[in-house]
Amino acid sequence: MRLAGLLIRFSAILWCATTLGAQSDPSEVLLRVRDNVLNTVERLPRFLCTQTVERTQYEPNGITGGADCETLGRLRGKRFAMVPTTADRLRLDVGIANAQEAYSWVGENRFADQSLFEIVKEGAISTGYFHGFLAMVFQSDNAVFSYLGETGGERKLLQYGFEVPLENSHYVFRAEAHAYTTAYEGMLIADPETAELVSLTVRTRNLPMDSGTCEVVTNMSYTRWRVNDTDFLLPSLTRMDIRDVNAVESHNETTYTGCHEFVGTSTLRFEGAGDRLGSEAPGNTGIAKGAPSIPARQRFTVQLIEAIPVATAAAGD
Repeated sequence: MRLAGLLIRFSAILWCATTLGAQSDPSEVLLRVRDNVLNTVERLPRFLCTQTVERTQYEPNGITGGADCETLGRLRGKRFAMVPTTADRLRLDVGIANAQEAYSWVGENRFADQSLFEIVKEGAISTGYFHGFLAMVFQSDNAVFSYLGETGGERKLLQYGFEVPLENSHYVFRAEAHAYTTAYEGMLIADPETAELVSLTVRTRNLPMDSGTCEVVTNMSYTRWRVNDTDFLLPSLTRMDIRDVNAVESHNETTYTGCHEFVGTSTLRFEGAGDRLGSEAPGNTGIAKGAPSIPARQRFTVQLIEAIPVATAAAGD
């Protein structure tokens, strides 16, 4: 793996690091971070988390003049400002089993054979925070790392940059019916004392113009979650920013709660295509005995008896 090359690049400081303690050597810290990450990725239990996604879309309040992506970046805040135009909130369950993520609306406790993009058909959405990004950067895509130095503040943290060319990349960006594999780069921040990953930022590179998107920036903050008496590295907060060629921007912020393993009598079902969520067994109409029947084409009125708390309510509740 390319991490071995990092040790060679840092060989000039390796001798000095032995006199200061192995934890002070950036290459040694990065190798320990990788081992900790892969230890989680390779043994993730069958568990479920609830995720709440706050989505906001922004549009320019001035004329952008059909500028290219680079020019748009320079003009933002000078010739035009971004103003929010739409916002919504989603609440879903995400389940992990056999290194795969599956999704459903919150509380269903079962997962049909459909992707998140089939469940949420409109607006910006993304996957891979539990397994995909970590496996790509630290395992499958042979990322080339460079040491960037320490962060400021009271807590000493180390920063590393990384790059993945298109030929090594497994990062797929989807725009409507099209999928684009893209090169990417980014930065990770690690705690040198515990060799824990604190955050990971991934930025797409050179998306084709026909994708309609300039770039996607994803930032993931990680922490240790206690799942069935064992600690696992899981996301605590993720942010995704999409900047389109028409100057429209989409911002998603996702928080995670209630992560727990399915043990004992609990079950986590990943249903096949022939057993989709909501299907009924032959002969079972799903109507309780004695329930009144409603004639076909009958019109009726439904009224909510409680107000919807728009400040906290989410699609999926």
